Amino acid sequence: MVEDNEVNQLVARATVTKFGYAVDVVSDGAAAVAATSRTSYDAVLMDCHMPVMDGFDATRIIRNRDGMRNIVPIIAMTAGALDGDRERCLAAGMDDYLSKPVDAAELEATLAHWVPEFPIQAAQALPPQPLALTGGRPPALDPARLAILRDLGPDDGLGLLPAATEAFRKDVPSRLAALRAAVNDGGPALAQAAHALKGSAANIGATVVEALCGQLEEMGATGKPGGGPQLVSQVEAELVQVNAELDTALEAAP
Repeated sequence: MVEDNEVNQLVARATVTKFGYAVDVVSDGAAAVAATSRTSYDAVLMDCHMPVMDGFDATRIIRNRDGMRNIVPIIAMTAGALDGDRERCLAAGMDDYLSKPVDAAELEATLAHWVPEFPIQAAQALPPQPLALTGGRPPALDPARLAILRDLGPDDGLGLLPAATEAFRKDVPSRLAALRAAVNDGGPALAQAAHALKGSAANIGATVVEALCGQLEEMGATGKPGGGPQLVSQVEAELVQVNAELDTALEAAP
């Protein structure tokens, strides 16, 4: 599994482990190339947008190196907001495509397709546990996503939620600083910064932050002017609410 975002790593590792697979995680494409040269894997989950070497280049190198020998299924994982990502994945030599945040059932079905001899164990999802909020505003966190995080990892009622929250809070300051630095200039730097924070938000279930970052990413990718600083201010305000609701969720252990 190739993933550079700590929250994404935690969620993806726990989900795949729940299905009964052993998992190795690396943080960039160059490390993926090295790992696949040393070890024969049943499948590779390849993030497309990473530092050092992205998933597209890593896949091309693996395919050119291995040729027709020991062809390992490579499954792309990407937020998919950038136009042509799916076509780029297939052109680079990837076999399949999953959008992030990865749905557990979709991931299970995809792995079952590409590694059919492996006995997949069905994931048993907990029912959604909505937050008790006042003030008439919708929750900043998706209750279904919180339920998934509670169902992964330790069987203590909180599951992966504490570790995912810690990783999210550790990740956000640098992601937000990059967004602030890029918003006035726009272009690829804004698209990249927004894409990174959007991925973290999606994995913790911060749906409004995810949507706002999606707008900023599109703004950077298309060069459309206007509204960037205001959107970043909305992201900052929403993150305050996200943090408050994470505290509530962490205190709500059975």
